[in-house]
This record gives sequence, C-alpha cells and structure tokens, in this order.
Amino acid sequence: MTSALQGRSVHVWQIDAREHEADALLPLLTADETVRAGRFLRYEDRRNFILGRGLLRRLLGHYLQREAEQIRLCADQDGKPRLQDGAPLEFNLSHSGDRIVIGFSNAGAVGVDIEAMRPVPDYRRLARRLFSAAEQREIDHSEEAIKLATFFDIWTRKEAYVKMLGTGIDGDIALYDCRPGPGATLAISKGDVRVTTLRLVGHRPEPDYVSALVCDSLDANVAVFTLPAGGEVPDRDRWREMAETEGFEPSIRL
Repeated sequence: MTSALQGRSVHVWQIDAREHEADALLPLLTADETVRAGRFLRYEDRRNFILGRGLLRRLLGHYLQREAEQIRLCADQDGKPRLQDGAPLEFNLSHSGDRIVIGFSNAGAVGVDIEAMRPVPDYRRLARRLFSAAEQREIDHSEEAIKLATFFDIWTRKEAYVKMLGTGIDGDIALYDCRPGPGATLAISKGDVRVTTLRLVGHRPEPDYVSALVCDSLDANVAVFTLPAGGEVPDRDRWREMAETEGFEPSIRL
C-alpha cells in the first residue's frame, strides 16, 4: 500500500478541538485506547486524547485511501506509533490546550510539538536543566516581554526533534543544541560537534500557541492545513472546490 502524498511531501494538520465532537470518534479507538480515555480526570485531556487518536486514523485513511476503521497501529521497539502493515507513511501527533497538530511525511521521519503559551514561573530553572548554554543565551538576550515566548520556541523545536528521532536522546538533552539555521533548517549540535541539519517549520496557529515540525528531509515540500469543523476530509475531486469556498488550501506552503 502506497501513500497518496505526492512527491516528497510533509503535511501538517492544525485542529481546533472545540470544533469537533470527541464521542463521535470513539468507535475508531481500540479497546485499550477507550479504557485509557476513560481514565482521564479532566474533560480537556479526555477530549484531546480521543480526538487525537480518532482524527489521526481518519487522516491516515485519507492518505492511504482506506476506511478509518481499517487503520491498524502498533508501537515499534522504542514505543513510537507505526502503521501495523508497514505502509511507508511517517506520522506524529501533539496536543495542548484546545489545539491538536498532526504531521504526515513520505520524506522521512517527522516530529511535531505544540504548546499553549502559559505562565511558567520556573522557566529559567527548566531552561538551565534542559537547554544548552547557547539556547539559554538565546533567552537571556531576548527582550523581557518575549523571554517566555522564546522559551516555548526553543522547547517546541527541541521536543519535535526528540519525537522525530523516536529513540530518545543519547545522553543529557541539555548537551544538544537545537537552533534555527539558514532558511527553514534546524542545526543540531552536541558540544562543538555538528550532529545533523534538519528541516524546521515553526508556526503560531494563534498568538498564544507555538508549534514546531522537524523533518529529516531538507528538500521536502511542507504544507500546513486547517482541518474543517467536524473533521471530514474531502476527497481529491472536491479539493479545489473546498479551496475556493472554505479556505481548505494550505495556509502555509514552504
């Protein structure tokens, strides 16, 4: 089974959880996922978990041209979700607050993270524990009004990198410097040694949210979409029509 993604492509889907009905997607979850959803104490956590798993399957069905109910997921040896049949489509999911982001790639591994910006009284302590010296200086040198936003920018791109790897970090994460390079790139260094250069797409779907995508393909065509309310993904025959009438075209293409 091949993916319907064309060329070397990465698609990022933005989802406003308030526009979707979580319980309508419960039939798409496995028995274990349904039990897990029932353990959440906060409504928002339960909603985001169900929407994330349900809409992930619906979008995977869109790309793989099969029914969402037919999507079977498993975890690899490192715990990263995969398609059970080994279809060549990478994906990753993140949620925070009322926002969910899901990335799909046929151009190599992909990691996404989204964070609702909120007061973090001890963000400097967290930065000292988790950020490299250069990343800490990036916060120190930013204007006072945007220091917290800078913290979240660094946090999301670092988290997206770790999620892209899927295997965890070799050693202390603070030893890894994840900083934007020329163009839409992310330069990864460990100490004075350059580890790799990756594709980075930073995005703010709303002023109080920060999102980052990291992909290990520098030449991938990246597009960001907003999933319409209700979560129905149009078929390809309706794509152009929806682009004209409902703004379904990518809001960002890089």
